[in-house]
Amino acid sequence: MTLDWRRTVFVLTVLMAASVLGIGSALFAVRMVADVESTASGPWRTHATYGEASPTPWLRTAQAMTGLFALPKEQALLFTAFTDSEGQRLDAACAYRLTGAPPAGDWWSLTLYGRGQFLLPGPEKRWSVDAGSIEAGHDGGVEIVIGGPSGAPDGISTGGAEGSFSLTLRVYGPEAGAGPPAGAPPFRIEREACA
Repeated sequence: MTLDWRRTVFVLTVLMAASVLGIGSALFAVRMVADVESTASGPWRTHATYGEASPTPWLRTAQAMTGLFALPKEQALLFTAFTDSEGQRLDAACAYRLTGAPPAGDWWSLTLYGRGQFLLPGPEKRWSVDAGSIEAGHDGGVEIVIGGPSGAPDGISTGGAEGSFSLTLRVYGPEAGAGPPAGAPPFRIEREACA
């Protein structure tokens, strides 16, 4: 009995193509449905069902893919930005200034994530700021610098990384009505100089 190499190669090619198409279409569907179910306010996006006991299977899959396991919305609200307020992708080669009123709640934090929702490498290890590390101005607003000069006060370092990044704003113990659809995250994201 001889092995028909052409038939074997054909079968393996069909199996590989079917696998790639199947996995690719599933990932595409998860991202599209998760985007459709999200609420946007400027560059910030959130899901009203984050943290619920039984969100849709698509949203559960999206949460698992991003590593975002959320508390119920009565306990915490999560907002993510991938672009600045003008719609341009956040880029580690640029500096950004976030301005606005602090979120209404017991506590808040803002964290920068690189590819795959991992913290960026770098010697400074300044990936996050929070309500305890940012001083409000006399008007009650705050100003946060992203990727600015090393050692900038009230800032988050990009650590010399390259490529795109995202920002995640967490508001713990949010005031009633602070979340979607009525509420909105407070910070405007403005791009400044790029390297």
